[in-house]
Amino acid sequence: MEKYTEERVTAATPDPLLAHRGRDFIGFRDHPFADPGAHGFRWVDLKHFEVLAPETGDLGLVTAVIRHEQFRDDYAGGGVTPGGIRHGPYWLRHVTARAYEPVDAPAVIATMSGWARQHGGLPPGLRDVLEAEVFDRIRRATARYRLKDLGERAHHDWGRVHQDFHEVITIDRTAGAVTLIVAADD
Repeated sequence: MEKYTEERVTAATPDPLLAHRGRDFIGFRDHPFADPGAHGFRWVDLKHFEVLAPETGDLGLVTAVIRHEQFRDDYAGGGVTPGGIRHGPYWLRHVTARAYEPVDAPAVIATMSGWARQHGGLPPGLRDVLEAEVFDRIRRATARYRLKDLGERAHHDWGRVHQDFHEVITIDRTAGAVTLIVAADD
């Protein structure tokens, strides 16, 4: 039985389902591209959570991620704002569990890999980091949920600051872990 029903979340709520366990940030400009501008100001942000209630269904875990204060991040340099009303390019009120669609590993990896290579080849070190931290995690997950395009009405007042914005939530039941993966540019 789901512990939460889908609801519009406007303020961070402590949640007994997930505990934040850290963050990894992969900045493309930290790697030596042959063309100095080819990094395209791109990055991948991973926020890791421990599942505290393993009986919770996928919809409940996705909702718990949305409820968590770590989700209140506009990904435009301001970081997490516990009372924030934006998530990436969207007004937070438009981001619900139903805004995510189940997706298989090859589809997510194809999207993220294509996005990463859009300006040409990647330096070997960056390829290795993306493989180990992002693509392997996506493959190991027992479920993956991709944020759909929520449309123009859902974009906040300066939500078009990102050229590209890709988001997936991975659930790894074996490891008791959930990861919020955001790949974008600034």
